[in-house]
Amino acid sequence: MRRRFRTGLVLAGLHRLEPASWLVAVAVLRCLFERRRGELAGVTPEILKEVYVSDNKIINCAKLGSIDGVLALIHDQADVNVQDEHGWTPLNWAAGTGDARMVKLLLEKGADCSLQGRDNRRAWMIARAAGHRDVADLLMEAEKTRGIWKDPYADVPYCKAFRLEALRAFPHWTETEANRSEEARDAVPGNGQTQTISNARAGDTIVYLHENYVVTSLMWKDEDILFDQITPEWIQFCRETLEFQLPMDQFMS
Repeated sequence: MRRRFRTGLVLAGLHRLEPASWLVAVAVLRCLFERRRGELAGVTPEILKEVYVSDNKIINCAKLGSIDGVLALIHDQADVNVQDEHGWTPLNWAAGTGDARMVKLLLEKGADCSLQGRDNRRAWMIARAAGHRDVADLLMEAEKTRGIWKDPYADVPYCKAFRLEALRAFPHWTETEANRSEEARDAVPGNGQTQTISNARAGDTIVYLHENYVVTSLMWKDEDILFDQITPEWIQFCRETLEFQLPMDQFMS
């Protein structure tokens, strides 16, 4: 078995590797055995050379999920924040593949979670876009620890339209007289004065619930406010009964 392994590496041109790269080779091959269960026939000499000989060995090991390979390279003073031609670091790639173990290791070894690639995305953004919630949580906490976390939706206005009758189901729903009615002023014959004719809003009137849980009659935030008594009960009603979710909630759920 050792002879076959040695012969394969010689044929691949890997017998000239430095000792540290041999450690990486063994670690990655073991990782491939574990993940592919005998499917190594698809691992060509070209792929092996790319993994072991390129300048971005640590990135390639992160892509493959080789913990031992990354550890060996870090021990050999590899730069844990090296960036490839796309500007992605090992942490970016681990985030994209959803490898929580690799992300934890890289963070522990000093990976910078603030680095962006040419696509202007940090590792947290990459994990979020790929739908890897557990990894996104890890990276979000890492950013909070460093004080660089910012909710990407914090400054983005958001609202959702509902029929008024759905909101009126809230036990403590109230509307001010001015907003409860659509008012029209008609002249009173003979005295030049005006009178208010009040037409109650129909239940199928469309109103707008905003990210701050204020309800308006128009889609513009904080204008033509219909309801603004924000309580824990109201927020619970919005979330559970109306199933109102913010964009960030939808990702993290």
